[in-house]
Amino acid sequence: MFGFANFLLLALFAAAVFDLIFALARGGGLRGALHGLWNTPHLLFGQQLAEWRLRLGRILFAAGLAAYEISVVFCNSMARQNWAWVQGVMSPVLEWLAFLCFGAKILFGTRYTWRELLAGGALYFIARWVYFNSQNIWWIGIVVAVLAAKDVPLRRPLQVYFASGCAAMAVVLALHFAGIVAPDLTSERMGALRGTYGYGHPNTFGGLVFGPGPVSFTHLAPPANRGGEGPRGGRSSESHNRGTREV
Repeated sequence: MFGFANFLLLALFAAAVFDLIFALARGGGLRGALHGLWNTPHLLFGQQLAEWRLRLGRILFAAGLAAYEISVVFCNSMARQNWAWVQGVMSPVLEWLAFLCFGAKILFGTRYTWRELLAGGALYFIARWVYFNSQNIWWIGIVVAVLAAKDVPLRRPLQVYFASGCAAMAVVLALHFAGIVAPDLTSERMGALRGTYGYGHPNTFGGLVFGPGPVSFTHLAPPANRGGEGPRGGRSSESHNRGTREV
């Protein structure tokens, strides 16, 4: 992670230098180049294949969310007690995959003005500093995910995120009820035994169900129609009939 943190910061700086060189090459002088970069959203490292890069960026963001959610839901279950590779191999691989997807999205699939790049770079620098001093991966992970979310309609990625979490939890529950993963692990509170359902504590299972679940669920339904539009973008029957009566 130290290498990734340094690379992404240096890559953002290199992108700014690259942008300035190409803006100066297009003419208009230094003042015009700086004004355009400061106010005009643009992809980093050139505008080639812009639409393809934006589409790929959305896919990378969704893949990063899925990898992160699987690492949280499955790798933090009691399956880690059954198989050492869950924490020793699978969890680091999924975390690296998430960070690489987010990093690629930030560098190659996101439009920035220099104002946004400066603000995002400063926020990332602080997160990197916190990580270097505390080794807390979650703060830098949140910042990288937020930067990667720019320019992404969130409905589809959150659907992928929700589906990945449900699939990982279904595997844990299946292993638990099959008697493989923590079948007899319970927690006692006020004389009552509470099931852990394949996790180390009942609250872990509850947090996974009631934490990201409702947030994702709000994005599963199709967006509401606006301006009286029908399901295919046309006017609703009511507005159509009203317009007919007025004529």
